Amino acid sequence: MKTFIVLSAFVLAVVLGATTKSSWNSVHQACQAKPGVFVDDAIFEKLKRGEKVQLPANFGVHAHCMLEGFGIQNSQGAIQQSGVKKAVQESVSDASKVNQIVSACSVSKGTKEATALEIFKCFGQNKIDIGQF
Repeated sequence: MKTFIVLSAFVLAVVLGATTKSSWNSVHQACQAKPGVFVDDAIFEKLKRGEKVQLPANFGVHAHCMLEGFGIQNSQGAIQQSGVKKAVQESVSDASKVNQIVSACSVSKGTKEATALEIFKCFGQNKIDIGQF
């Protein structure tokens, strides 16, 4: 019985402790499978290497899909502060810095896609790694 309780607590900790970064691949694959959202993986590889690339027209759609999958935006594109904060806290431990970055990266733009791209840009500028690096 004691072993069961310890094992259950461990499994619960692993499930609850899943990071945004650790779920990058599953969220990415789910977005890639949606019609109109797919972006050639070569684009992402070039971006990771820091190469200049011509982004496809649907790149913002893919970015929004990813952030929705992480709970950073909802389906209408509204920024979810708790999701932004969780992502930032995975890269930054200083609470005042976390709040500063959350505020800076929570700026809505004209569309949900433009907002998603701005969030990714802000995360990059602040070295918030949710798996995109």
